[in-house]
Amino acid sequence: MQQKKLIIFIDSGDTLVDEGTECRKEGSEVVESAALIPGAKQALISLKEKGFVLELVADGLVRSFDNVYRQNGLEDIFAERTISEAVGAQKPAPEMFRTAMEKLGLGEADKNRIIMVGNNLKRDIVGANRFGITSVLMAWSPRYCMVPENEEQTPDYIIREPLQLVELAERLESEHKQPMPNIIIEPYREQYWQGICAIHDAARKTELACACLEDAFLPLEIAAKREGLFDYAHIDIALFDHRAAGFCAYSDEELAWLYVLPQFMRNGIGSALVSHALETEPALSYVEVLFGNEPARGLYESFGFQTKEVISGVMPGNEAFHVRVYAMYRKS
Repeated sequence: MQQKKLIIFIDSGDTLVDEGTECRKEGSEVVESAALIPGAKQALISLKEKGFVLELVADGLVRSFDNVYRQNGLEDIFAERTISEAVGAQKPAPEMFRTAMEKLGLGEADKNRIIMVGNNLKRDIVGANRFGITSVLMAWSPRYCMVPENEEQTPDYIIREPLQLVELAERLESEHKQPMPNIIIEPYREQYWQGICAIHDAARKTELACACLEDAFLPLEIAAKREGLFDYAHIDIALFDHRAAGFCAYSDEELAWLYVLPQFMRNGIGSALVSHALETEPALSYVEVLFGNEPARGLYESFGFQTKEVISGVMPGNEAFHVRVYAMYRKS
């Protein structure tokens, strides 16, 4: 497997390891054992198999990490480990990141291909942002605040579970963020009408179920006219193995529609549509996500969108129903 260009620095506690399961002997600070977050082991193995270089960059005691990763069969998963006890400093100190780079033989010119993944806004995210590398927040932990207090604490990307890191890493690896080889994005043509109707009607039911609004469903035959689908400057179709599998509609500022056939989800189709939309309209900076639709929210967060507020109102095109939406913005 050819080594990827992207370098992944990653934290441990509540990023890979569930801190709530840590066991210590009485009177000792050394962690003797701990369980991994669901999906963490699979994500690490997958990333390594795909050729990504992984380095543990974590605050704590060397023996603690030796114990935990040996216990979980991952003692050889990291190319290097940079631990605060050995460095003599803790994140967000630049010494942690500088040491991590030196261990891999990296220099200043390599910063643009390093990401730091962690759960702590004040340590991992502030440290990465100050150091000039890409910051990724693992927003899994129930023990830490996940709302940035200032610009310095704002991550470049947010993921909510370890397996989302695999998709994000693969996307960032591609310099031009091209869609996957078997996904083709092309402009809507009339011949795709029945295809997008099938996509919308299946995916919309899934979306509404996330918000307990199943009764609000309207087929695209009705919704397209009521919600002005064809008023948008761009409508793109995603072809997956030559079949219409997803579509999106957007203006120069807002991504308004995006649906993927449920059976084709988790194949990178949504990411390919968002990536193409942002390439077409670089100033695109706003999207609304139905409250409760966490998979969609996670997708947009991986492209740098941040939830600024929750808006309540009536459902466009079906005003008998009241809804809440996440209002998400990104810097263009």
